Amino acid sequence: MSHLDIQGIPSPTCTQIYQMLTFWRLKVFPAQRAHTNLSDADTVETQGIPIPTQTGFIRSPIFSKWSTECNKTVATDVTCLEKNTNHDEHWIYKMRLTSTIKAFAACTCIILLIFLIPHIDLWPGNFAGTKQLKFDKEIAATSRLEDQSVNKSKGTTLEQIESNGLQEVQRERLKRIENVCMNHQIKGEISWLFAYTPQKVSYCANHKVASTYWIQVFRFLHKEFPPGVRKPSEIPKFHAHLVPFTQTRKRSFKSKFDYEETMNNYRFMMAREPYQRLWSVYIDKYVLLDLYFWRQYSRDIRSTLLRGYENTGDFEWSKDKLGSSDRLKEELRPVRGMSGSPCKQLSFEEFLIYIVSTGRSSVFALDDHLQPVHVGCNPCIFKPDFVGKVETLTQEKSFLLEKLGLDPDIDGVANYEDRVRYEIRTLAEFEFHLFELARDACVTMKNLQERIITAFILNGYLDRGSLDVLRPQLPIQKSLFTDKLMDLFKTSQRTPEQAQEQREEIRKEAYRKIPYQTLLSLQQLFKYDFLLFDYNPRPDYIFENRVDFDISKILDKV
Repeated sequence: MSHLDIQGIPSPTCTQIYQMLTFWRLKVFPAQRAHTNLSDADTVETQGIPIPTQTGFIRSPIFSKWSTECNKTVATDVTCLEKNTNHDEHWIYKMRLTSTIKAFAACTCIILLIFLIPHIDLWPGNFAGTKQLKFDKEIAATSRLEDQSVNKSKGTTLEQIESNGLQEVQRERLKRIENVCMNHQIKGEISWLFAYTPQKVSYCANHKVASTYWIQVFRFLHKEFPPGVRKPSEIPKFHAHLVPFTQTRKRSFKSKFDYEETMNNYRFMMAREPYQRLWSVYIDKYVLLDLYFWRQYSRDIRSTLLRGYENTGDFEWSKDKLGSSDRLKEELRPVRGMSGSPCKQLSFEEFLIYIVSTGRSSVFALDDHLQPVHVGCNPCIFKPDFVGKVETLTQEKSFLLEKLGLDPDIDGVANYEDRVRYEIRTLAEFEFHLFELARDACVTMKNLQERIITAFILNGYLDRGSLDVLRPQLPIQKSLFTDKLMDLFKTSQRTPEQAQEQREEIRKEAYRKIPYQTLLSLQQLFKYDFLLFDYNPRPDYIFENRVDFDISKILDKV
């Protein structure tokens, strides 16, 4: 019989169930009947419970619907009683099993609550606290593995290179990479590869990891540069990136010939602290003019944010930034179609939210500027002989230049002022060249120059108030623009230490405005960059005094 046959029958009470189970025990274990006053012929006058008889259990009238035949015989025929025995036993077994499962579930819930209530602050954000704890354990495990073979570097500094020597620092970096690759499945490929055959050197490139400089070097080695260039850094940035390669051929790691050549060459790659790299990408692609990114990704980014809003009804970041849901829709919706302008300014917060929301589904769906370094240049398969870092490039590039057969001091800068002049000149020339190609009404020369000045403020070369000083004079003639910025720089008498302090302070302010869950998602997305290249996943300038999640409290209880 199905459960539909007994719909409408009242459920038995707890007392009736207890009595029913008692009789079931006496039936299954006859030896226990000696301790009771019931015989096989005994009956119990209870409404709605099975009654033991000589031939088995029969049901009282409350269950008589289970057998029409027994209803007609009033459950007195022996044959009917035997036919109903299987139904009775099956029903009792199900009741007993259901009660046991419910009791077990209740006890489990109580135990879980007892242990989880102290950690209830971890529950929001899809158990971000649990993910963070797992991530910190991975960092600790990698550190222990490294300590068995080399002294932990805790991030290479200039002082370590000077005191320990470049070879020792490289030995530590490569040993760390070996340990991480041995204990983790690192997904990635070799997507951007260059080689200089005369010196048997191969370079695996990544965007925003000193790639512009090394592309200039390889173009210089292959004599791909305009007239008058005497050293790699003099090759214009737009020439390095936008002029098609002729002699400098990109290699394919999937080609058997290129693979064998690469693995027989001296191999090097670069790494960079993930948070600084993302901030640099944002300045380069959304503060400055980059119509490829604006046209290719701005609509995608804002459409992603709009879809997220429409699916959830709210964004944490939208409350303070845009005020109301209607205004949020108004800000985002115009860019969904081709009629939307790609020039609408994208905030750093929106930029990062897009990265984590897209990278969560597939990190390969991100543009290679936004991917972790190991995705485009996986050291586990590239097996580098040298891993440089942007933070220590000045000290390390001389060794690599010599490996490539160049004078190690070919790009030495005489002083800080010359370096600033070089940065201003090359960046301004590159942006003006893009402006000529853009032909887009949403960017004027005045707006472009405002963006260039803003970028130099963010990078610490100009004082925070520089834009207010120069804005009344904008637009400035292109031939005079660089000199105006240099005059302003000289007037401020800024030192390298002041520039670095301002640069770090502005970056800190930018990250402090990012929702905490977004930071945790970034940490997970770039976790193998932190592990492989020995960067701190929780730098103080971002996470200090953040009360959203205190990992130390959890680690104390582990």
